[in-house]
Amino acid sequence: MDCIKDYLTGKEINLTGAEENRQKVMKFLVEEKGFLKSDIKARVEFEILISGEPYKTEIDLLILINKMIVAVFKTPAGSLSSWDREIISGARILLPDYQIPFAIVSDGENAEIFDTVKGEKIGRGIENIPSKEEIQNYLDKNPLTEFPKEKTERQKLVFKTYDELNINR
Repeated sequence: MDCIKDYLTGKEINLTGAEENRQKVMKFLVEEKGFLKSDIKARVEFEILISGEPYKTEIDLLILINKMIVAVFKTPAGSLSSWDREIISGARILLPDYQIPFAIVSDGENAEIFDTVKGEKIGRGIENIPSKEEIQNYLDKNPLTEFPKEKTERQKLVFKTYDELNINR
């Protein structure tokens, strides 16, 4: 199997699925958007309860500011527009205390950026991914909010439906 050097750790990792895209996005976030390598986590595992049953999943990338997850990324191979519902629903329900404010789909060359709370596209193009400073400014002006409890279970089902379609993570 082919390998690639992980941008965050410097270790050799298997080149599977969309790993090359994930590496490009991480490099862009650090070199162009002002994030530290320590602000970024890759292939993060989560477990959520859906109708009382545990469901394990993995998020391609996330960004932390002040120990809070502020953005999640899907870094697929292929069309970006087919992944928006998954990443938005994931950003809404992965954490019990608040919605992750930004949901982003990127292949390392293009990007679609979403406001999780509004469920609206707020940008297109990798250059429009918010910088660390822009996210910090957003957090200073906008309190983090929970996803409405009465909609949570349905949103979890939306996320799981799309997430189960993933192959070659």
